[in-house]
Amino acid sequence: MTSKDNASNYIWLLSTSFLYAIIAMAVAREIIIPTIFPLALDGDIPGDPVYYKTIAMEQAAKIRTHGITAFDSHPNGQGISGVASLVYLTTNHTYGVIFLNAVLHALSVLLLAFIARQWFPQITAIACTMPMIASPYMMLWFSQINKESFALTGVLAITLGVLQILRKSSPSLLKSNAASLLLILIGSFFVWLVRPYVNQLLFYVVVAIFLIAVAWRVRSHCQSKLVPIMRFAFLGAIAASMLAILSAGAASDATIESFFEFEKPKNSVNTDVPTLRETCLQKVSSSKWENIDFLPNHLKETLHKRPSCSAI
Repeated sequence: MTSKDNASNYIWLLSTSFLYAIIAMAVAREIIIPTIFPLALDGDIPGDPVYYKTIAMEQAAKIRTHGITAFDSHPNGQGISGVASLVYLTTNHTYGVIFLNAVLHALSVLLLAFIARQWFPQITAIACTMPMIASPYMMLWFSQINKESFALTGVLAITLGVLQILRKSSPSLLKSNAASLLLILIGSFFVWLVRPYVNQLLFYVVVAIFLIAVAWRVRSHCQSKLVPIMRFAFLGAIAASMLAILSAGAASDATIESFFEFEKPKNSVNTDVPTLRETCLQKVSSSKWENIDFLPNHLKETLHKRPSCSAI
């Protein structure tokens, strides 16, 4: 947001996207989902949403019985259930979570507008958010307890914070970038709540971006200006460290591990397993051999001595 922007346009965008989300999500839960999923209970889509809700309500019951010490940020490894359990302390209906999802949706729209504003005029930047606001998929899925609403807001906050640091004319001052670093911290926290492995992936992306930016500044400035460049590199290190710190602690940690396990070759080979040739020789015996009249005798003898799997 710049001094030339009309703040009321952003307020209008935030309030409109919030109200639209509330209405669209209510329609999804009350009309669309019961039509598509006849077995859906109280507007909850069978599968992950019901699973998250069950964990959240169980933890909410524990908190009522044993106090706030029973709270777990990631019960059963599901951070979204930890958040939802706090909502269920005040209401037993999922509409409390829907209200939170609508707030996150509106914040995501506003963040996207700010990101687009880095290159486009205000009105154009706001227009870029319209597909996100009206997305039928988002309205349907965000009407449930889900991870994507938090993850989307977090990733957009991280993106905006990094862009602001990169685009400032004097990015060497820590004080002038406090708001950008705070955005990255909040975004990393939102992602950590639901999908910590995304912070692991973004860590390498952010490090690569700042390394390229530092190299560009070293090439563009003379040696006497290395101090601001070092300060800029320090800002990049702070931003990357936030992602690194908040990159584990949920059931989704296994997602990254599975990527590496998939690429690992097997350490041991079972030498007791017979080879394909040995299997063929076992199944093709001399008693089953039949000569073919039109073949030469020397060829029939060669084939007889070297049976193949074509007979299996």
